[in-house]
Amino acid sequence: MRSKYLQSALNLGLYVLLFILCTFGLIRTDSLNKVSMITLCILFIISFIIFTKLYLSRKEILYNINSFIVFLLNIILLYGIINMSLNYNFLSPSYKIESYNIYVLNNTTYKDKKELSGKTIGILNMNEKNTRDSLNRYIKISYKTYNDIDELTESLTNGTIQGVLLSEDKYQELKKENNLVLNNRLKAIDKVKVKEKIK
Repeated sequence: MRSKYLQSALNLGLYVLLFILCTFGLIRTDSLNKVSMITLCILFIISFIIFTKLYLSRKEILYNINSFIVFLLNIILLYGIINMSLNYNFLSPSYKIESYNIYVLNNTTYKDKKELSGKTIGILNMNEKNTRDSLNRYIKISYKTYNDIDELTESLTNGTIQGVLLSEDKYQELKKENNLVLNNRLKAIDKVKVKEKIK
């Protein structure tokens, strides 16, 4: 009986630990909004209470079913953690995850990043490798790298590139510098998560 309760405690303890790590990853990668995060936490608390009660049940079948469900959830959480770690290295203190927007001209019909497949995107060379790696996970696309924002926006205007990828902070910074193309002629159609080295 003691070994049975010990196994239950270990399974639930692992469930809690993996959930905390997964939640940390979701926060670091900005994958869910606040409402979704709160909902997820509430569901976790409810499930933890239910699992605990079922583990204390004297019915063997309920105990076994509960053990299988917790084991399955632990596998799913572990997969999510490994996936986030491989893609974003969210456990490393040397990196942060930044949201980048894909901008296109207002007069185009593009609605999301998938519609840019096979097209050319302009990026600044500040974080070129990680930017390319992030986009490559979603679509097959060509890149043109620029050192200067004016050159990038000129290429967008004349059709050399079909979109640009900029962080929200960089976009707002450039708008304050009164870049006419950024202020009046662009629209954001999608977002991607990009790993950035913390300076």
